[in-house]
Amino acid sequence: MNDYGYFEKLMENFRIVNETQEENIKKAGALMADAIANDRLISVYGGGGHTTLPVGEMFFRAGGLSCINPIMETGLSVFNQALKYLELERTVNFGSAIVRYYNLKKDDVLIIFHNIGINPATIDAAMEAKKNGVKIIAVSSSFWQEEMPKEHFIRHPNKTNLFDYADVCINDFNPVGDAVVTVPGLETPIAPVSNIIDFYIAHLLEIECVKQCIDRGITPPVWSSANTPGGDEKNAAYLDKYRPRVKMLYGVDRMKKLQEKLDFLLDKYSVKTTAVLKSCKRAVIGGTDVPLLSHRLERRFTELKSIVQNGTLQGVSAMRVSRIAERGADPFEELYREFDLCQYILGRKLTAVTAMQNGSALNVIAAAEGGVVCTIELAAGLAKGELPKDKHEIISRRGSACDVVVDAQLRQASVYVFGAKNA
Repeated sequence: MNDYGYFEKLMENFRIVNETQEENIKKAGALMADAIANDRLISVYGGGGHTTLPVGEMFFRAGGLSCINPIMETGLSVFNQALKYLELERTVNFGSAIVRYYNLKKDDVLIIFHNIGINPATIDAAMEAKKNGVKIIAVSSSFWQEEMPKEHFIRHPNKTNLFDYADVCINDFNPVGDAVVTVPGLETPIAPVSNIIDFYIAHLLEIECVKQCIDRGITPPVWSSANTPGGDEKNAAYLDKYRPRVKMLYGVDRMKKLQEKLDFLLDKYSVKTTAVLKSCKRAVIGGTDVPLLSHRLERRFTELKSIVQNGTLQGVSAMRVSRIAERGADPFEELYREFDLCQYILGRKLTAVTAMQNGSALNVIAAAEGGVVCTIELAAGLAKGELPKDKHEIISRRGSACDVVVDAQLRQASVYVFGAKNA
């Protein structure tokens, strides 16, 4: 088809980025891997208009990093009225106020996208971050920054460029004007390239970051597609971890609302103690740090419980559990979780426990009411940051039910033989 050279211009832009920005991508990837190694968020900001779109491309995206913290202000984005966001991105101190709200600290990492790299919303954000000791990765175009006159009205009053503040500068080589195609009969160029190239750079940064994490023996947090079978279950642990920390996951507001509801209940029932939520998993109640039971809400566990309670499985005789967590995980905290799940799913209390520990591994046999036996195998051997892998299986005289269909990580028999005593 005749695209008037658009495809070739894009390929040329890709080529020059690949040939000239490799070292900068590696340096940026190292800063991002450092953040993951230290359990820090990686913040991403767009300085206005369509430069906010790469922020969305990196956030909560299938195959994207789960620790991305979008510094997103709708007023600056294309989802605001066009003339309004145009005015806001040219407003001095607006960008700095946004960055202050997200409270970035020394050695945090901030990626700033703005192909032009000279407007107030971009420069103020960079200045505020730099003042706080934040590591800045800037994705912008040297053409715009060098060719725009110092007195150009869209410039920040201090007449500086985004690259002046960055620890790592990644040049997207966006041409002044952005649009690169001229169709005969129309004087105005069409078909911009900035977002396509910046999306590509965003994914190059992710790829390099993941590579460097793997080289360091770190499993980076990565989202699975929520639209594939099992996607929500795979993402559950990362959602639980990052909800209280990433504002755009609505976790901070959610935690605040949960705390307000908890305070209301304490007051309503005249409970004379304090209870403070630390995360979706833990709370401090009366000065004691206690685990919460949010795992019960996972769909696979509610369905196993339903199968047991509605009689689909009759004559339940055993429950088998296998779970591998990351290195350094507290095996007794993991065991507490599995004990609770056994009681929740079976609807029976555990009455006796025999356990053997070998380093970070636990082998447990527990007796439940009604003669049901629970066997639990726990280990903490996965790479740091990798999601736990587990399996929960109910065995009865009419068959078995399991929350894992195919699992190469945990040993799973393909044939079960039942004797007279379900042995």
